[in-house]
Amino acid sequence: MAEEVKDRATMSYMNWFVDEQVEEEANAQDIIAKLKMINDDKSALYLLDKDLLARVFVAPVIKA
Repeated sequence: MAEEVKDRATMSYMNWFVDEQVEEEANAQDIIAKLKMINDDKSALYLLDKDLLARVFVAPVIKA
């Protein structure tokens, strides 16, 4: 609908939102795959936890 009425700001925001969602789902799938590979290895789980803890949050920038 935003495209039909040429609402560029809404289109831009929605594109950002969809891209962000795709990225987050890919991250979740990656973590799930690693957890399946780790299985019951507590040392590997510790290392994964340490790796996830080291991630840095970057606040999103929405261009209007």
